[in-house]
Amino acid sequence: MVRANNLTKMNYSFVDEDLDLLDFDSKKSLGNFIRNSRSRKVTIVCGAGVSVSAGLPSWSDYLKKIVSIFLYTWKDLEETNPKYLKTVPRGMSISMLDEHYRVKYPNFIIPPDFLKEDPLFIAQLIKNCIAPLNWKYLLKKALYRDGAPLNFESSLLDCICNMTINHSQISGIMTYNYDDLLEIAFKNKNFSTSSIIEENYFKYHKTFPIYHLHGILTSQVGRMPESKIYLSEEDFLTDIVQPNSWYNQIHASKLTGTCCLFIGLSFNDPSLKRKLAIHRLNPGDFHYALLTHGDTEFEKRKFLLLRNELLRLNVRVIKYSYDKSHSRLIELIQKMDKYMD
Repeated sequence: MVRANNLTKMNYSFVDEDLDLLDFDSKKSLGNFIRNSRSRKVTIVCGAGVSVSAGLPSWSDYLKKIVSIFLYTWKDLEETNPKYLKTVPRGMSISMLDEHYRVKYPNFIIPPDFLKEDPLFIAQLIKNCIAPLNWKYLLKKALYRDGAPLNFESSLLDCICNMTINHSQISGIMTYNYDDLLEIAFKNKNFSTSSIIEENYFKYHKTFPIYHLHGILTSQVGRMPESKIYLSEEDFLTDIVQPNSWYNQIHASKLTGTCCLFIGLSFNDPSLKRKLAIHRLNPGDFHYALLTHGDTEFEKRKFLLLRNELLRLNVRVIKYSYDKSHSRLIELIQKMDKYMD
């Protein structure tokens, strides 16, 4: 890794001169982050937006895929055994034939109300009906769109990797995503990483750590991961009833001992906000979140309310201009990379 220069007071006028894409508060927060990164270790925290940039589904699209595959498979079971009209299947096998089923049952419509329910609750209801190995098979196939090509040249992944490699104060990456695209991106740059999951958390790792907080589903063909996948209500019981679990230890360590930079998160996950509240930083210390919003009045108002809530949790927001290509976010991260030394 490239070592940071000696700590000196820096002129933050660049925030006004070099970043016209940011508003005043965001420029100030960016300057504070750069200053903090010179005195504290930094943890990058990645959400679904990072993986979406490489061609993986958004959280809502991922859930929709899981629900549709399950309901189509159930529909097909009803055709062969009418008892499933009045009872749920148990130990169901998943064949990932949803495209075939759409042709076979052209009038069957996925009830939209399924997607309005709490995702953890819906995931639990579906998981109850599927054989354990088939549950992981379903999650993996839905994540990688049943073999659809991935964009390993994602500019967003690339600039996150570059910033990590360039600055030794970045001590690890926490990701809530199931994929291994970060590992692949780093490997393509000949930078060694360790995938930290529940089973190997307490082992010593010589290389840069990537903490998969919700488990990992590798993209490599034929390799079924062994880690626990956090998706249903039951999966998160460990978080609630075992305060010394590896999941809680990672959050406690990173949220209190490092400065976290959140990228690609919507902060809709109540579990994360609960962790931020429990492990709140000392007054004057902050984490930082790169956020944007769409153009509707609802999205603008929601953003203001979220920014206010995050500030209560000692998280300052760096707002960038919205665009579907992520180019503004990429430009912002590249500027951060430039000025962290």
